[in-house]
Amino acid sequence: VFVPVYIGYERVLEGRTYLGELRGANKKKESFFDVFRVIAAIRKQRFGKVAVNFGQPLKLADFLNAQHHNWQHIPLEERKTFTGPAAQQLATHIARYINAAADINPVNLVALAMLSTQRLALDENALTRIINLYLSLLRSVPYSKHTSVTEGDGLSIITHVHQMKLISEQQDALGRIYYLDENNAVLMTYYRNNVLHVFALPALLASFFHSNARMTREHILELTHALYPYLQAELFTHYAADAIESVVDQWLTCFIEHGLLQRDGETYQRPAPSSTQYVLLSLLARTLIQTLQRFYMAIALLLN
Repeated sequence: VFVPVYIGYERVLEGRTYLGELRGANKKKESFFDVFRVIAAIRKQRFGKVAVNFGQPLKLADFLNAQHHNWQHIPLEERKTFTGPAAQQLATHIARYINAAADINPVNLVALAMLSTQRLALDENALTRIINLYLSLLRSVPYSKHTSVTEGDGLSIITHVHQMKLISEQQDALGRIYYLDENNAVLMTYYRNNVLHVFALPALLASFFHSNARMTREHILELTHALYPYLQAELFTHYAADAIESVVDQWLTCFIEHGLLQRDGETYQRPAPSSTQYVLLSLLARTLIQTLQRFYMAIALLLN
């Protein structure tokens, strides 16, 4: 039996190493003296909490039976044609089960919000509003029964992340402004990417209204069925293809309840561009825009 375990950090010890490797540095070999460096780092910085979630166990025998009802009696010389694809499918399932047990912590939420802005900065009221929206969305349509979401509200979450020195603060005419400096802007991509799969489907739906004021349910489902397999392959989301329509309907209902969309029969309409709800919908869409742009670029290159 494989037991998926998700370990979610509010701050990773290897933050500087991660930044260096992103810039092309070689991975540093670990040594006994690293223990003392870690102890020194813990004394200097706040690392917050670590969440350990256990997901749905996966029984190997049941999995193999689903792949091939007579797998135990496959002749030895033919076994490679079965074991290779089965191992790949098993790895994919385990990754999805791990992601289904994700913990969404304060740093994840702030990273999602801040990295969705053009200038990597937001005033306190706007940032609080966005995080409160994300918390409400996650609680209205839970990703899975094994997923956990941090407690508290937007303001307490911002205060916590600021005290960990992962976001910076300055005062101006608009009040308190939070922003990401160069190092934290890169580091925050790690925390965003850890939970991007949880927001993938609602962000995809929001992105449809980025350039469309009105869309029918049929058109929304058509686009979702076309794009979701690529998102699932990249982000290891756990929704099965035959469950997508039901989940999409849940999210559309949730969007209406939060004022992010309006409904007229089978047609959905985005809020007025001057409204707060429109800004919130746009920021949610931007969490996935870069991923969709990569898909577009790859397809465009293949077509050429």
